[in-house]
Amino acid sequence: MAGTGLADQALYEGRTADAVRILEKAIASDLAANDKASAARKQAMLAEAELAQGQKDAVDGHCGKGHCRQSGRRNRVPLRQPFSLMA
Repeated sequence: MAGTGLADQALYEGRTADAVRILEKAIASDLAANDKASAARKQAMLAEAELAQGQKDAVDGHCGKGHCRQSGRRNRVPLRQPFSLMA
């Protein structure tokens, strides 16, 4: 949870590269702990952060890595609008 909050704050402050770094570390930690659902939520947020950087293929790239899949089917992870984009 802390990783998501720190990444959201970084996005709000316009520090997308920091948000990406924070999320990548948090995703690795979730996967090491076998917490696939949390990793998938952070993966969706990472894709949004990379889209904010202009990387349009981010969503397909991350879901293709398998983080968006669990038990052979896609997780239903709602894509949310980062707080930074609501202002």
